[in-house]
Amino acid sequence: MLLSGEAIKERDVKTAGAVGAEIAMSFSTDSAIALRAGWTLNSDAARLTVGVGIRERRWTLDYALDEKRTLGQTHHAGFGVRF
Repeated sequence: MLLSGEAIKERDVKTAGAVGAEIAMSFSTDSAIALRAGWTLNSDAARLTVGVGIRERRWTLDYALDEKRTLGQTHHAGFGVRF
């Protein structure tokens, strides 16, 4: 389990904070799955983010659903290869 927190300061924008958590489970030395969640505090742009990550040997697949106040729900996907 991983817990994180950060402070975000952009020019001409009020300071925001973010907290997040990840719970990962390994099935073997080459495969794992992780569930992730995060919350942005004091921000006009983003609020809740949830996601999942899968690793199989050298391949990774990540997906996240982000709740933005102005855009509504946005989806993020990533695919990676380790060399």
